[in-house]
Amino acid sequence: SLLKLSFSMDKREGEKHVAYDRGYFGWLKFEASTDSAAKLTASLQGNKDILRSIVFKTLREDTRAKFKAPTLREVKRTDVIKASPRKAPEAAEKEAVSEADLEKALETMTQE
Repeated sequence: SLLKLSFSMDKREGEKHVAYDRGYFGWLKFEASTDSAAKLTASLQGNKDILRSIVFKTLREDTRAKFKAPTLREVKRTDVIKASPRKAPEAAEKEAVSEADLEKALETMTQE
């Protein structure tokens, strides 16, 4: 399917450069001789419909990327969530703003 590219890619088409921001992505694993791989590389580079390609040697085994899901921490209803150790509860109480001070600050900001 057509994908939005992370960055636009320029390709020369005749006398001008054209920027592409969407493209198709695919890969193919194959077994071939060195000569055949070189011919394939030349063919891909000569194809005007392909923006970028790469042919490289890899292992015969399974070379697909392994997706590892992030591990999530299970939280039970009985767990106690601890307060951040950055501020002591006393410091948070001292920094509290009264409703009157808050209303006064809002009035001065909106009187323009």
